[in-house]
Amino acid sequence: MALLSPAFRWLCGLALGLLALTFNVNVMVPSSSETESSLLIRSSLEHNTTAEIELRVAHNNDSYLVITQQPRRVLVVMAGQTARQGRSINRLCTKRGKQLQMMAADSQKHNLIEPLIALGYEVDLRIVTNECDSDWESNIRDMYAPYASQVTTINDTGTERWDYNRRGAYMKFMVQNITMSPEGRNAKVSSKYSKVIYTRPDITLLSSVHAKKLVEEEDVVMFSFKCQPSAGFDCVDDIVTSMDGDFFFRFADENKGCLGRPGCFGPTKKMSTPDSGFPNATFTYALNRRSLCHSGHACSMCIKETFPADDRPKIKYLVEGNYRVNARVVWNPVFSMNNG
Repeated sequence: MALLSPAFRWLCGLALGLLALTFNVNVMVPSSSETESSLLIRSSLEHNTTAEIELRVAHNNDSYLVITQQPRRVLVVMAGQTARQGRSINRLCTKRGKQLQMMAADSQKHNLIEPLIALGYEVDLRIVTNECDSDWESNIRDMYAPYASQVTTINDTGTERWDYNRRGAYMKFMVQNITMSPEGRNAKVSSKYSKVIYTRPDITLLSSVHAKKLVEEEDVVMFSFKCQPSAGFDCVDDIVTSMDGDFFFRFADENKGCLGRPGCFGPTKKMSTPDSGFPNATFTYALNRRSLCHSGHACSMCIKETFPADDRPKIKYLVEGNYRVNARVVWNPVFSMNNG
């Protein structure tokens, strides 16, 4: 087997140097006494936040294994209303509401986005929300600069207001936007993201500690906390949730998943008959009795009833204990919502 020629070794050294700069890898270049098949790159990024990629380089009929690593990506979807002042849905886009939105965006950057980046993650932040005025999309971009990769505002006033002011409609819009893009049609979108975090843009996140917990475990759906026991069913908070990227796109599947079904950001009107995917009588009662069709409080139950036990992630919580789900009324340790 021929030794590496000086010219080829020089070319490999240049290429590997560029890889090292790009991907922060440790490179071992073979000496003149090493055979061609010994060429190897090994990566060493911290925090275990990398995905290993193998490349093979052929030269003189020999194959060279190149191992490098890229930072793992987290998709953060913020879907919901912005500039909302207090509990009333009609108090949108007031002067005070816009001030509160700036405060909320600041907390989300400092307690979620920046901690994830500090841990070594690449964050793809996408926001879909209501339109306040012609400059609102630009204003939102400024609030979340330099992190937002996509901001979409929707005029949800008029006859369709009650369909499009719900987080479910916003999230479905974003999922379709991602999966139907040219990039999404030509690739397995779920493989792009190690984690997906979905939340809403009008909340104040209270601690940066939770950012790591949202992404550190695989094969887990992480909800904020359990609802108050009086909810009467397997109720979870629906404001901050994370899951593996591959499971998220199963979870969001229009035909076989949970997103968009009653109790998991589904229709705004109460169901008079049980949904075919939810035969549980207690669950149906909870939806009808408590008008929870459009919320995400039953997403945990949906996951348990839709996906077999051996084919679904574990359900876990950022904080232990039960808390009232309406953060505009009662405090919880994960987030707050200003009551105006």
